[in-house]
Amino acid sequence: MNMLMLMIGGFLGAVVRFFILQKFEGKASFVTVIVNTSGAFVIGLCTGLAVNTPMYLLFGIGFAGAYTTFSTMSKEFFEMLKNRNYRESISYLSVIYGCGFLLTAFGIYLGTLIQQL
Repeated sequence: MNMLMLMIGGFLGAVVRFFILQKFEGKASFVTVIVNTSGAFVIGLCTGLAVNTPMYLLFGIGFAGAYTTFSTMSKEFFEMLKNRNYRESISYLSVIYGCGFLLTAFGIYLGTLIQQL
């Protein structure tokens, strides 16, 4: 059952990411910021809700794991450096990490509030 939940979540995360990439074609850096920060929120929310293991495998690991991407972020960052876009590269990382941490914290907070209802 756990493996099935992980596989379903991974499939859904990859498909959603693909559709977002298609919708915003040519704006890869923007998509990576949106995907990584919203994925951080999903993981935070799962943590705050204290979802059971199958649900965490579905959403927290499967979906968010396939949906978000560290490797693409790294590639885009180094392309910016290669093109001497130093301010853009620092802004890019600052936004992804700053918003990612804030949205994870907000997800945990929101999930905890919902859990207490």
